Amino acid sequence: MQVVVEHAWQGFTQQKAAIAIEERDRLLATVTTAVGNRLSFDLGQGVTLDLARAEGVAEHLYSTSGHCVWFAPPGFSYALRVYRRDGSQLVDPECVVIAQHAPLLVRGDDHVVCLNPWGAPAHLAFSLSVPVAGSDIVVYERERLTSIAWFPADSQVSRFIVLLQALQTIGDPALVQVADQLVYHPHPALRWQAFQILIKHMPQKRDEYCLLLRAAGDDWLEERLSGYAVEGLA
Repeated sequence: MQVVVEHAWQGFTQQKAAIAIEERDRLLATVTTAVGNRLSFDLGQGVTLDLARAEGVAEHLYSTSGHCVWFAPPGFSYALRVYRRDGSQLVDPECVVIAQHAPLLVRGDDHVVCLNPWGAPAHLAFSLSVPVAGSDIVVYERERLTSIAWFPADSQVSRFIVLLQALQTIGDPALVQVADQLVYHPHPALRWQAFQILIKHMPQKRDEYCLLLRAAGDDWLEERLSGYAVEGLA
């Protein structure tokens, strides 16, 4: 993780140093994203630097895609509450204080972080993240600590899902052709969306597509295919 981050940061600083001062604002604009109380910098190589303003107590908790290192520059420190993921539930809360020489590595598949869990005065929190392709972001209700929603971390997957829904809504003649391509996509949510369209328009190939999805060995897909089979027999 440290090697990946250092390589990305070195590449970013070299890129910045290689251009004229008057062009650096343009470079910063292309790598910077602001969403709510979070400012993100794309350092390249899949590494993102996030500056978050922790303010108030969040209603929901979100898992992260891939790995994330929480850290504090000199003069900063803040507390996090870290939960372990156990199926659809968050368990074993632990308080961790992040300081200059005490960073924390969080693996998104295993743990979820709660910023400002006790409603302390607004402060900044800092993190470096390396997402994992094909992973999802799970949303948890803060009081019950149970999952209530999820969405793909990969923006490309989200765009494809919206595309399929739009083509289906307008009855586009290319819908089945597009779905037949996307049913092979590595992301399970997109494969499931395409599968539902295909079996609706080509029910004679239902068993063939079921075998295709089961071949991926994905637990999420298997759960939905099992539920689909039960509904089909009802």
